[in-house]
Order: sequence, then C-alpha cells, then structure tokens
Amino acid sequence: MSTSSLLRENNIGRAITRRRGAVKHNKVHIVRGHKLVAKFFRQPTFCAFCKDFLWGFGKQGYQCQACQTAVHKKCHDKLLTKCPESGRESENTIYLRERFKIDVPHRFRTHTFMSPTFCDHCGSMLYGLFRQGLRCDGKNVKCSLGYF
Repeated sequence: MSTSSLLRENNIGRAITRRRGAVKHNKVHIVRGHKLVAKFFRQPTFCAFCKDFLWGFGKQGYQCQACQTAVHKKCHDKLLTKCPESGRESENTIYLRERFKIDVPHRFRTHTFMSPTFCDHCGSMLYGLFRQGLRCDGKNVKCSLGYF
C-alpha cells in the first residue's frame, strides 16, 4: 500500500469516530444545592448575593436550573442560602412536613406595581403596564408570574 492510500483510510476512520450530532452540555457548578449554569441575561437582573445588576457582554453570571436564582460569576461561590428545590423531596423533609404540618404557603395575588420592580425570587425585572407580577399579602414578597 502506498502512503497516500494509508492517509486516506486514516482520515475516513477519524471522520467516523468524531462526535456527529453530539449535544454539548453546559458545565454545572453545584454550590449549596444550587445547580448553577453560565447564562446571558437579556433583561436587567439583580444578583441574589450582592444585589448589584448583572451586566456586561457574553454570559454575565450564573442561574440555578432548579430555582432560577441569578448571581455574578464572582459571587457564585459565596451563596449563603441553600437551594429551596434541592431538599424538597428528601426523606428527612418529607418526614418533617408530614409530622409537624408546618408547610405555610404564601398568599400570592396578581398586583400592579407603580414603579419598576424586581422579582425577590430570581431578581429579574417585572415588566408590563399592569398586573406585572404577584405579591404575597402577608410578607410583601414580590414574584414574577412565571413561577406560579
């Protein structure tokens, strides 16, 4: 066999073993139960840790896949709170919920905010002219409509 025919066979072999149609998965950083993935935010968003805006070009920060919490890249390792979704179905949580019956829900109602307002859950801006989001009657917690 000649050298050129060997090279042709090697190139064909490499083409077959390449990752054809493979899906590229984002790198997931796990911090206190949060599954954080780098994300580009299209609207103004606050950081859940330092309360500053996430701004810049490219992927400005991380967002939790479970609870949608947004943080700066520099703040992601400093998160203090556990992800509320991470322990929701653990054996210990289910046992305590059934034993003590202390699962007090929020009483959310649609609300029209008169000034620019941000979601207390994920930090995104509540946009629109009326009925932009939800507000809890008892605790003055604001939330975007996409969560409930």
